[in-house]
Amino acid sequence: MIHEIPGGARYTIRQNPVGNYSDPDYYTGTEATRIVNLHSNSAIVTGEYIALFIQDDWSVTDTVTLNLGLRYDTITYKNNDGDTKVPAWQWGQWKADTYLTPEGDFLNYAPMKLDSMIAPRIGVAWDIFGEGKTALKAFYGRYYNPFNLQLPMMFQPFDADVYATATQEYTGPEWTDRNRDGIPDEDFFFDDANWRTSEKTEPGDWNLIDPNLSAEYTDEFLIGIEHEVLPNVTLGFTYINRRTRNMIEDVGLFVDEDGNVVWTWKGGIKDDFSGLDPDKNFDPRTSSRGHNSDYAKHLYWITNVPGAKRDFSGYALTARTRRKNWDMEANYTYSSAKGTHTDHHEGSTGISMFSAAFDTWATSQNLYGLLPWSCRHYLKIAAAYHFDLTDWYQMSFGIQGYYRSGYHYSKRMTPPYTYNPDNYDDNIQDPYSWTGRPPYDSYNGYFPEGRGTYELPSNNRWDVSWQNTISFGQYGALTVIVDIINATNSQGVLRQVDIFTPYRPTFFGMDNAWAWPREYHLAIRYSF
Repeated sequence: MIHEIPGGARYTIRQNPVGNYSDPDYYTGTEATRIVNLHSNSAIVTGEYIALFIQDDWSVTDTVTLNLGLRYDTITYKNNDGDTKVPAWQWGQWKADTYLTPEGDFLNYAPMKLDSMIAPRIGVAWDIFGEGKTALKAFYGRYYNPFNLQLPMMFQPFDADVYATATQEYTGPEWTDRNRDGIPDEDFFFDDANWRTSEKTEPGDWNLIDPNLSAEYTDEFLIGIEHEVLPNVTLGFTYINRRTRNMIEDVGLFVDEDGNVVWTWKGGIKDDFSGLDPDKNFDPRTSSRGHNSDYAKHLYWITNVPGAKRDFSGYALTARTRRKNWDMEANYTYSSAKGTHTDHHEGSTGISMFSAAFDTWATSQNLYGLLPWSCRHYLKIAAAYHFDLTDWYQMSFGIQGYYRSGYHYSKRMTPPYTYNPDNYDDNIQDPYSWTGRPPYDSYNGYFPEGRGTYELPSNNRWDVSWQNTISFGQYGALTVIVDIINATNSQGVLRQVDIFTPYRPTFFGMDNAWAWPREYHLAIRYSF
């Protein structure tokens, strides 16, 4: 895999409204930060994946069948230099001399490798009455979730590191944003002379890996019953439970100028050792860390975060029928998915590999709640009717679709300002000066109303297919297929803005992603 990221800068701007607070005349400001990409080189990453699997069925009795399986997986990653071993750090190595040499080299290395992934699968089916019509089934299986090539991308050598960056603070004059588009109007805002570098990636600023890193896995438990109520008509009911554990995350480590780890995603650890300068501020919670904090670097540590988990539970009702000219399968699932919060994505995209919740000190806040891809009700139907008009012409009609209740989402905003009476700089009349609980410019882990308290509108889509086959005997067959995707033209909402911005409160809850409109597909196939 070759990965390339173009150069550029990402800005975070704090603007103040002028006039009506909810509908200001324009915005103005003097505070901003930007992260500048220093390199945009290509980087090659690879992954070597090996899997072995064995499975077999045993008839324990005339009515009981046992299915046993065992899978073994191992995956090894390599960066642009072909290295698989990268700098390692483990919990408790707070002082620099516990993991760095006097020259600044790392003492310990660990491989970017996930092995010992042994996954058992056990299934049992019991024909209760011995008539082949009623079966009780149960299953347990473990599924490992090996990382994709995003992992070695975090351990590139400096000359190929597409993530080499500089964090800069704005030092120029006040700007205005009169058209309220979120971009300052004056050109001097973008002048490099008005920016001061507060943090810069240097050779040796490697991310770190936990030498005891274990693969993330999901355990699945199923138990259900199926019964043939009529010939070739089967009804089933199943309980489903999935538990994801050993979740791997990139968590924040804050390091001072001497290499000591002074803050982690669990909070400050300066009480665990002596030697730090008591006159310096190593608290990364300050809103403008380049001005008010004395830590030097923010590194990422790849580890299994304690307490991080995802749980899915659901009840599924299934109906299947097979007839001479038609067949149909329908499934209704009532479920919920809770777990460690992911980056904000629309429900249809699933979940991201890493979560932004672990990049700051406040990881433990509101991690467990309804996930943004969780919907309560999910109905799926697929049916087809096929018949022969003549010996040489066959036709079939098909329909498939779903109804899905709205995905859950959450209002997220910066933590509230809190007045600190022990800080003389806190002005009781100016909440922006309060430092009791400083906000973050980009912190998205605070949920004032709880996780999953909002829900999108329901969504449905139905696809229709018409297939015609003309047979020419020994000369082959011509097939013409007409598909209508989203036949009802239902363009439901897939995502809404879930970041509450106090300067623009009306943005929260606005629709910003919709399902695709109706499409027509024509396919012609000739087979010999």
